[in-house]
Amino acid sequence: MFLANEHIKKLCNIGSESLISDATFEIENVQQASYDLRLGAESYIVGSDAPLYLSKEKQEHLTIAPGQFALLTCHEVLSGECQVFRCLWNSFFG
Repeated sequence: MFLANEHIKKLCNIGSESLISDATFEIENVQQASYDLRLGAESYIVGSDAPLYLSKEKQEHLTIAPGQFALLTCHEVLSGECQVFRCLWNSFFG
């Protein structure tokens, strides 16, 4: 199912039932039929011993080589139906 940008804005502007928390929602990230999630601070590249933590002081960028697989977090705080992604992450690393 595709959602038009106005429908996405509406779903993200309904208080405690919003798909994305007000604290992390950015109107500029709403596209024609999508929302651009921002890369979060924690990521795990398969084959690494521990998750990587991105920060401006230590490591700002993440490079994933061709053929490599990574689990990534997003900066946005997701709620409602979006919780499935959080459940997947917690089942692996929680």
